[in-house]
Amino acid sequence: MECDDLFEMDGVRLGYTEDTVTITEVDYGRKAVFDNKGNLLSSNFPEDFMPFLLNYYKLNYDLVQGSREDDRELGDD
Repeated sequence: MECDDLFEMDGVRLGYTEDTVTITEVDYGRKAVFDNKGNLLSSNFPEDFMPFLLNYYKLNYDLVQGSREDDRELGDD
């Protein structure tokens, strides 16, 4: 499954693939990629953004999982 943009709010976009969750700050071109366990795989955000990124990941992970399940149910994998 390629990265699906789940939603965008206040300039922050949440996306996912089967194995990753991506948080993008649209206007600044910053992107962080996490695996499904919350490990940071890559990021070009400043280090002081880490608390925000981790919190955003944790707050939205259930939404991502639900969307993945919908994708599987609809055969969009």
